[in-house]
Amino acid sequence: MSTKANLAMNLTLLFILFVSSFNDYLVSSFTSSSVPASQRIEWRKRTDVDGELNSSPTIWLHKCRTMETLVEMSKDELGTNGELIRRCHGQALVSKCEGACISNLRPSIQTPTGLLKECNCCRETSMHSKRIVLDNCFDLDDNALEDEKMIITVNEPRNCACFKCANRK
Repeated sequence: MSTKANLAMNLTLLFILFVSSFNDYLVSSFTSSSVPASQRIEWRKRTDVDGELNSSPTIWLHKCRTMETLVEMSKDELGTNGELIRRCHGQALVSKCEGACISNLRPSIQTPTGLLKECNCCRETSMHSKRIVLDNCFDLDDNALEDEKMIITVNEPRNCACFKCANRK
């Protein structure tokens, strides 16, 4: 067996041993903070001696979900010759996909590398358009244009879920 294959097999076995050592000792609990309890999982290792939970180390996993984030947006309005007519700015709440999905790597005699990879990614299940009002507009000389607004349309995820990872163009 080659050195690379040997190293890959050893690393895989170490990973499997590490994960399996936690397999019977993991407890999930929901706790409160700024993230809703239904969206957060805390995994902690349980000690066998006295049954108390050891909170060190703590790994936080956030489930794949749709969440809102505040973003700063800017759009230029150009004339027919490409000259700047006005520039508008604003803040908007838009949706994004964020969170963890289960992926794994395990030994396999059926793959050329000796490893079978299963990757899952958090991404959109559907999209929709959202109209956003940019209400801070300025002319070419950076003079504020009172009472002027610009309406733009952006695409954002409606819902998110875990999917098998793929290279997308």
